[in-house]
Amino acid sequence: MKPAGDSLSGVAFYYFLQAHILLDCGDDNICKPDLKLDVVSDQKQIYIGDDNPLTLEISAVNGGEGAYEAELHVIMPPQADFIGVVRNSETLSRLSCAYKKENQTRVVCDLGNPMKGGTKIMAGLRFSVHQLSEQDTSVKFDLLIQSSNQYNNTSNLVSIVTKLAVLAKVEIRGVSAPEQIFLPIANWNPKEKPVVEDDIGPLVQHIYELRNKGPSTFSKAMLDVEWPYRFNNGSLLYITKYEVDGPMNCSTDMEINPLNVSNPMYWDKNVTIISGDRTEGRNRNHVHRRDLKDQRDDGDKLTLDCEKAQCLKIKCQVGRLERGQSAILYIYSRLAVATFLQAESQNHSYTVNSLATFNVIEMPYKNLDFELPGNRTSASLKVVWSISPSDPAPVWVVVVAVLAGLLLLALLIFIMYKLGFFNRVRPPQEDGTEKEQLQPQENGDRNTEA
Repeated sequence: MKPAGDSLSGVAFYYFLQAHILLDCGDDNICKPDLKLDVVSDQKQIYIGDDNPLTLEISAVNGGEGAYEAELHVIMPPQADFIGVVRNSETLSRLSCAYKKENQTRVVCDLGNPMKGGTKIMAGLRFSVHQLSEQDTSVKFDLLIQSSNQYNNTSNLVSIVTKLAVLAKVEIRGVSAPEQIFLPIANWNPKEKPVVEDDIGPLVQHIYELRNKGPSTFSKAMLDVEWPYRFNNGSLLYITKYEVDGPMNCSTDMEINPLNVSNPMYWDKNVTIISGDRTEGRNRNHVHRRDLKDQRDDGDKLTLDCEKAQCLKIKCQVGRLERGQSAILYIYSRLAVATFLQAESQNHSYTVNSLATFNVIEMPYKNLDFELPGNRTSASLKVVWSISPSDPAPVWVVVVAVLAGLLLLALLIFIMYKLGFFNRVRPPQEDGTEKEQLQPQENGDRNTEA
């Protein structure tokens, strides 16, 4: 109501302004929506440590009259974070959502003002669940539609409970460096009392890596290595030392390096093999490739493992490994060449295998069921006997051979000369009358040209 004055009559009067809002709320002009909510999770369980997001697909329906200031409220667990709305789907609506912190952290999405009767909205909300504790067993999302209507202003409450699970994919890998050694080694002689490591033989390094590919964590595992160290009453792979990288402690059931040999060269575990040994192996492989093929065809190859050789055991306890972490065992040894120079061991090809077995024995999840992984692998070294090139002949032998060849060649030439091989056969002489007949004809031709 607004007062108005008439300057002529001085009479005051009032006129009324009234706004009518189109509510579409029926005859009683009171909107009574019928809000229904349905929610589906794309994951039935979440692996602890997994980075894959959890997507909740919601279906919001108003089967009644208009719902004003309609909003979807998602009450999140403390372990979850809101990533955003799914936008790469043609069937899902792109809602506008925002964080709101009241008594509980929640995500609020606008469904329309008003959300008309008969409206159905499909949308996808993505959450990351990564702050899981070792005592959690599930995560819970509560979802509800709310409006500002006086009646029927909420939908049914939907609770999505996703169970937690444990999965640790643990793999073990083994490698030998070098992968093969050729015997005999040129310019190498065995020593009864080796002083340095090279007196025993070439370097052989076996590397075992235990890697947790996740997504879950394990807290303790055991790694056992069976190492062939004696064969034919002699050393086989003589261990000089071992090193670890990562949460791992190891011990052996026998003494390491009882001969107390030293190595003047600097150990570097990042280098798989000393360059000198690798170069010799590569050159010998090139020279004797044909001989190696012939020996492979013969099938004369023996496998030396713990069934045919004596083994020592290396036992390692591995500590906590989270997703993407690994523990590595480096075993440095020398191939005992003297053992292979024995008469009964020569002219054979060998495959020397060490074996590593791991078992996870503890995981840091008290209230969940899980399987403890385990597996095994081996590292193999091929020891190949090849035919060495013969020693070069003495100089006098070469000189005598050359002179003998020259003498034989001279004798052969003399014999061919006596047999008339070098007498040349001359071609027949041309007839003189033909020349005389050609001469006048040539003169006649010249006169004609004149």
